[in-house]
Amino acid sequence: MSDQKQRKKEHIKDAISFVKWVIYAGVIGLLVGAVGIVFHHGIDVATHLRGENPNIIWLLPVVGMGIVLLYAAMGMGKDRGTNQVLVAVREGQHLKLRTAPLIFVSTILTHMAGGSAGREGAALQLGGSLAAYVGRLVRLDGKDSRVMVMCGMSAAFSALFGTPLTATVFAMEVVSVGSMHYAALVPALISALTAFELAQFTGMHQKVGYEVGEIAVGAPSDLIQAAILDNAAAYVRPGGTLVYSTCTILPEENEQVIAAFLAKHPEFTPETVDAPWFTPGEPGTFRMWPHKLKGEGHFAAVLRKQDGEEEAPADLKENKLPKAWEDFARENGISLPEGKALL
Repeated sequence: MSDQKQRKKEHIKDAISFVKWVIYAGVIGLLVGAVGIVFHHGIDVATHLRGENPNIIWLLPVVGMGIVLLYAAMGMGKDRGTNQVLVAVREGQHLKLRTAPLIFVSTILTHMAGGSAGREGAALQLGGSLAAYVGRLVRLDGKDSRVMVMCGMSAAFSALFGTPLTATVFAMEVVSVGSMHYAALVPALISALTAFELAQFTGMHQKVGYEVGEIAVGAPSDLIQAAILDNAAAYVRPGGTLVYSTCTILPEENEQVIAAFLAKHPEFTPETVDAPWFTPGEPGTFRMWPHKLKGEGHFAAVLRKQDGEEEAPADLKENKLPKAWEDFARENGISLPEGKALL
């Protein structure tokens, strides 16, 4: 009987602890998420201001000295930045609240003046310092304080980048590379999701970055090719050209990958190029057939990044077998699937 009572007490204790962390994590998600949203818009305004006034970069040395003096005036002259947050979590050190406004202001000023400052470290410092302060207000012990700081880091990261799962894992792992603080999994995830939902409510992160359903068109290699194409697109300037080429004749690795890419990136349009050694296919695509030239068969697509939002041609939007492939199949006695659909 005593064992049952003991187990019952433990279950009740666990339930109370769970409810406690749901509340703590939700509050941190709302608080840090709200600050992260304002921080995000502050950086956007600063970046836009710098773009409209390029000569502002001449103020960069002045801004740099101003930030140094500001840190010194606030007694943070020896601040170690992001490392300070990581050490605070790892070794239970005190994390000052003033870190949050300092990193908030200094990062925005740096972006405005054209300096180099990432948002990742700023997110950790913002979220970590705010969460640490809340932890002191509710008188958490050392272990719970560390979990609270990780909740703040995941919430800030999620609000800024719109990646709650990544934010959760990152906050748990970045403190000690190679080890995971699993005790913070549920609280950090709740904080990250709360901050993410709040950010979406205010209009941020409305577009899903990678819709797996759009690119899951076949084998794992297709996913890799689509992901590489997606990543490469980010480095193409307006008016620039992106060339996608494979050494396969399979439509699911060629036309269908391009169709999914154009559906997600309307700023790109296929471009016809004079290449007599290729056989023209759909708009902007070319092939080298293995039965006409030596080799295993090749495909290429030329895509130009436009300044506006131009729609992709209808032919490439449909998941149908390209006409060039139909001709190839007919010439070589290959039976086509019913409806000629790729999926």
